[in-house]
Amino acid sequence: YANNASPDEPFGAQNTKSISATLYATPSDNFSSRLFATYFKYDDGLSQAVTLPGASPVGGGGFGGYIPTGYTSTCNPGGPSGRLANGALTGNFYPCGAFGTIPSGLIASSAVLTKNELYVLSTPPNYPQLIGKGYCNHFGVCSDNIGTHLITDYDLDDGIKISNITAYHRKDVADLVPADNQNSQQYPNPLYGNPAFPLAPSFELFDYNIQTRTEDYSTELRATSPQDQPFRWTFGSNYVHAAETTELYFYTPTGSLPTFGANQRFGVVYADSEGVFGEVSYEPIEGLTFTAGLRWQEDTLTSLGSSTLSPVFNHSYYSRSPRGSVEYKVDPDLTVYGSWALGVRPGGFNTALISLPQPLINQIVAQTGSAAVAYKQEKLYTYEIGAKGAFFDNTIRANVSAYRGKLADQQTDSTALTTYDIEKYGGRFDIISNQGEVNIWGIEGDAHWKALPILDLSATAGWNHTQVVGSTCYACYLVTGNYHADDGKAMPGAPQYTFSVAADFRDHLLGTWDWFAHGDLAYKGKQFIDQENLSWIPAFIDVDFQAGVENESWSVGAFVKNATDYKGLIGAQISSDENSGSNNAIRGGLSDPREYGLRAKYKFGPFSEETEAAPAAYVPPPVQPAKPATTARSYMVFFDFNKSDLTSQAVSIVDQAAANAGPAKVTQLVVTGHTDTVGSDAYNMRLSRRRAESVAAELEKKGIPSSEIEIVAKGKKDLLVPTADGVREPQNRRVQIVYEGGATS
Repeated sequence: YANNASPDEPFGAQNTKSISATLYATPSDNFSSRLFATYFKYDDGLSQAVTLPGASPVGGGGFGGYIPTGYTSTCNPGGPSGRLANGALTGNFYPCGAFGTIPSGLIASSAVLTKNELYVLSTPPNYPQLIGKGYCNHFGVCSDNIGTHLITDYDLDDGIKISNITAYHRKDVADLVPADNQNSQQYPNPLYGNPAFPLAPSFELFDYNIQTRTEDYSTELRATSPQDQPFRWTFGSNYVHAAETTELYFYTPTGSLPTFGANQRFGVVYADSEGVFGEVSYEPIEGLTFTAGLRWQEDTLTSLGSSTLSPVFNHSYYSRSPRGSVEYKVDPDLTVYGSWALGVRPGGFNTALISLPQPLINQIVAQTGSAAVAYKQEKLYTYEIGAKGAFFDNTIRANVSAYRGKLADQQTDSTALTTYDIEKYGGRFDIISNQGEVNIWGIEGDAHWKALPILDLSATAGWNHTQVVGSTCYACYLVTGNYHADDGKAMPGAPQYTFSVAADFRDHLLGTWDWFAHGDLAYKGKQFIDQENLSWIPAFIDVDFQAGVENESWSVGAFVKNATDYKGLIGAQISSDENSGSNNAIRGGLSDPREYGLRAKYKFGPFSEETEAAPAAYVPPPVQPAKPATTARSYMVFFDFNKSDLTSQAVSIVDQAAANAGPAKVTQLVVTGHTDTVGSDAYNMRLSRRRAESVAAELEKKGIPSSEIEIVAKGKKDLLVPTADGVREPQNRRVQIVYEGGATS
């Protein structure tokens, strides 16, 4: 997007570099581990955010008292902000109606660095900065990130699995943004030319440089019982520690050296979370499963003072999150279920409010109705019923569910623009408080149809209805004069209707190459952006395409995202406009413009311990015809050398086995993997298991429950064609599917 205020600083520039690695280790058949590490950094320009100016409330005014006419001020709902002292209505002060596509002239942000801003960004070891001198010397976001996690699994002899996940992350972010997200050059700075402020620029500038360092480490230990028993369980515990340190510099129209926000110079917050959890399932009769689970958690938040780094606020939040469900498999192709759960978002505190002077507190209360340091936990109660199944020989798979929920003690964000000692405390405060309840109910579903051998169609649809009840909304009072103006209204940002459709084509091209094409369309319905439902974003559609060719090693293609080039708001909220002192502006994010390009991937072969024997001419295994459902009890699929992924022929055989399992009333399938004799015994044992797992995964995709599939690895044992050691034999590289149980043929 072009920046109509500062052409040299366009919107949406992105530059990302990353590297990652994964190390797998399987020192024994019952022990495995995976170590993952990544580093990435991005150096982005200004985000494509805009602020559509609002009219200043009567008696307000921005820095210096300048009051412009707001672009979005289209109505007067009759609240105190739109009345004179005698109660008479003034002009329009609030945005009403639809705000979708934005005039290009309003896509603007005055990204202008003053001399003192440049000084702070580039010069001083003696000017303290959290992340470091010269780390990010332009408007936008710079960030360095590292992350690593270790996952280990150990299988006991009795089938119990012990698992551990341990992780560490660190993130440094410097974010330099114009706080107004608009063309502030149209707002003259009343301090310009004042001898007391010789560095004041000619127009208003409100810039923020927010530097944040976040670190966290976590560990979770869990034990899981065998999943093929009527009684199954999982128990575990976890611990997370996170620390966030923030420096906030803000630049004001005085043009002086940027200052630190009070209590935000070294704002340090610690979060410690520890919990235990468990879940048990019982299957009293075949196909009927009851599940119950409970999680207990303690979240402790601590804020350290900016100068002493001693605790100035500390609080622990305790929560119990139960869950229960019942599932019944009507037949192998159809399952119905119901569930109930309680989820809890921990409470928190408004760090910026700690130790503020009373005159400033009074200004915040006048605009938000609250200046409480702490806010309560938010709770979500949910109920759901649904069904999922496969129909018409697995050519159609579908899932539909209906849900009901209640959100209690909703955490709501409000903004206050203040004028008390801006140089020391800044002029904007975002306050979170608990406001009322929200009822939620809806229906959603998805379906997949194998329409043709080369064509897959899929679709999703959702109807989501939300309704606020019992709220005490101070922002509503300022706009309408009614503390309960949002009662019965929809939650902001929650569209009532959504749907998507997609088509995938894939077929053989020539030689080892296949061609593919994909297209999808996503619809997002009307979404309100304020609590009173007076303002909204209209519905919009996103369309994407991609096409290309691929074989086992290469994938090359082209893509187009946002093919219709929709350029409008995709999310927004009523927020502040620093220049006018208004809390009735619209702040939102624009969609990504049309994007197109080329993409290529190369897949290297898997690591192999196998010693290379003299290559033999490949003899394809005989085609295994699908047997009639009345006699089929065994199927065979074959694999390429040192491969565990399914060929297209293997997929068709596995799918036929899955389709015939239902009529045969199968209760157990044994999937046995084999290899040829090239390589070590240990490597081939693992390779044969991977092959069996590939077949089992395809069976599950076709509706066979994992509880009915037994996986066996044979390695080099039980050769179909006897050979000497080190011989490549295509017919020994196989997986056999055998039915157990069910009617006798």
